[in-house]
Amino acid sequence: FVQDSQYVCLPCGKDVRVCSVATGETRSLLQGHTQVVTALCLNPVNPFQLCVGGLDKRLTVYDIMDSTLISTIALPHAPRELFSVEGTLYWSAFLSDTESALYTLDLSPLTRNEALGESVVLCKSRGTSLWAVGQT
Repeated sequence: FVQDSQYVCLPCGKDVRVCSVATGETRSLLQGHTQVVTALCLNPVNPFQLCVGGLDKRLTVYDIMDSTLISTIALPHAPRELFSVEGTLYWSAFLSDTESALYTLDLSPLTRNEALGESVVLCKSRGTSLWAVGQT
């Protein structure tokens, strides 16, 4: 859901549909991935921006209100999930059949129209992944 709860963002193949919660009608279609979209998360720095990850190993950031593509970031692996904790964007990826990794990406340069840095790997896991992020 977008922060104002008027819209919901739904992955649909290579695209994301932004739909009205009240009517179910598609308000806009966010395009930009060449393979299936695998993860969505609101930008923790700007709740009217949507971060979208796909099998094409890219993270795209869209302005939800005017349906424009703001930035495309190349990732080392296809993200399987995106989430934010305390203002930070995290994403995870399968590295192999038995190994996965958790990354973080600072999106704050987007608020200053600056280029984004690379993702930083926080940890790797073998077998089932269970991430604990935040204050303890």
